[in-house]
Amino acid sequence: MQVHRDGKRKIATMSLEADGFKAPLSVFYNMKSASVVVGLGSSPSIVVLKVT
Repeated sequence: MQVHRDGKRKIATMSLEADGFKAPLSVFYNMKSASVVVGLGSSPSIVVLKVT
């Protein structure tokens, strides 16, 4: 979820449980590639989300 800098308003939701993000173990933002890497606890894989 992306939150406004005042911390009081939600701007956007990047993913939902329905998208397979049921139990994320780790989240990393890569500034060079502008992407979010999510390590999932429900499977031995990662998901990479491109941020635009």
